[in-house]
Amino acid sequence: MKFHCVKILLFIISFSFFSNIYAQTGILNLEGLVHAIEYDPVKKALKKNKETVLKGLLPNVSVKVYQNEKLFIQTKTNKQGYFDIQLPFYKTYKLELYKDGFEHRYMLIDLKDIPKSKKKYILDFNGTEFLLNNYIKQDEEMPE
Repeated sequence: MKFHCVKILLFIISFSFFSNIYAQTGILNLEGLVHAIEYDPVKKALKKNKETVLKGLLPNVSVKVYQNEKLFIQTKTNKQGYFDIQLPFYKTYKLELYKDGFEHRYMLIDLKDIPKSKKKYILDFNGTEFLLNNYIKQDEEMPE
């Protein structure tokens, strides 16, 4: 009797594992980092090479994904400025990154034309990096 229970339990565990893998196919896995920069386009306006200062990774950035103008996913970057989202194929999305004291960044993600032969795949798009410019004077603190 114990042997049959173990077999059934192993079958249920393996079925749930494989169904989770199958359920997660047909998606774009988007991983990214958000950096803070300081760039003042007015400062040294007549210079050819305007200075951009990289301030480091930016935590707690609001990451929102819209589908058909409706909020689809909402998350925040972690302490290291990292985020990870999954987007199903065959739709168009608008990605918005925002933090108080910084400019907004938008990105349109069009997954409508992924070949049907790839519908069981997971596409990884990692290494995406976004730069958010702040407009804070040097004597002020950057927001957390």
